[in-house]
Amino acid sequence: MVSIETGKEVEWSSEVNYHFRLSAFKDRLLELYKRSDAFITPSTYTNAVIQSVSEGLQDLSISRPAERLTWGIPVPGDDTQTIYVWLDALVNYLTRAGYPFPPGQEQKSMWPADVHVVGKDIVR
Repeated sequence: MVSIETGKEVEWSSEVNYHFRLSAFKDRLLELYKRSDAFITPSTYTNAVIQSVSEGLQDLSISRPAERLTWGIPVPGDDTQTIYVWLDALVNYLTRAGYPFPPGQEQKSMWPADVHVVGKDIVR
């Protein structure tokens, strides 16, 4: 097999990673998307998102072996793994919003945002 982008031969490999169990959220996401106060805009994307999630979600790899990914955030308690970049960005959003919210201070958070823009390729 050859890569379409580079023309080089594809080399199959296997490695151990931590995963975010996105698949466990399928039903809750579908309930959220079908509420009357739909929040996906433009609304033309709502049905596409619902269909995509209905077909099933795959768990997402959130780390890479530290020997292969030398930059990034080490996984707490496991120096053999490094947190992959997209999860690092999510953690930054959460901390900027004030997470973890001190008890009784949840309403002072910047979250939920009035508007959150996500590109159509990752809107799911």
